[in-house]
Amino acid sequence: MEKHLAELFKIRKKKPKFSMQDFHKKKRLKTRWRKPRGNDSKIKFKLRGYRKGISTGYKTPGIIFGLNKDGIRGILVQSMKDLDKIKNRLEAAIISGKIGMKKKVEIIKEAKKRSIKILNIKDTDSYIKNVEDIMKNKKELKKKKESAKEKKGVAKKEDLAEKIHKEEKKTDKEKKEESKKEMDKLLTKKDAM
Repeated sequence: MEKHLAELFKIRKKKPKFSMQDFHKKKRLKTRWRKPRGNDSKIKFKLRGYRKGISTGYKTPGIIFGLNKDGIRGILVQSMKDLDKIKNRLEAAIISGKIGMKKKVEIIKEAKKRSIKILNIKDTDSYIKNVEDIMKNKKELKKKKESAKEKKGVAKKEDLAEKIHKEEKKTDKEKKEESKKEMDKLLTKKDAM
């Protein structure tokens, strides 16, 4: 079976790299494949001596379709339930990039317990350690910010208490004088208009 797979992988290597028409003539064109459209296109009409186009004859053999170089099929994992899909040694996990760090670490730990290989993370132990360090740093920063906010809040409360205390100390005469001054200001503004 392994010899058979090796031969099929050789077939896959022989497949040419398909590139778009006239990519070598213009710098702005990339080497990717674009279907040739045009009545004068030599590649579209598959004329001899011109670049080869994509066709079903170049399809990867069905037995090795979706396998990597080691003969392992990758299965996308986005949750703990997806780990149940991996049943044999010829299948491995590819952890989705859209998952958060906490969830990723949980999935990696569970995969280690089940002895499931992870294709897109080389060293799982160092990855887990790095993520845990990052999480600790975030928690410490959050605590510092909260303590700073609390200190500011306490200072504001003390300032408010002092203002209220000063206003309570003011006598009735002082309050009447302040209200008269405000009324005079308003009257002078009205007269000026």
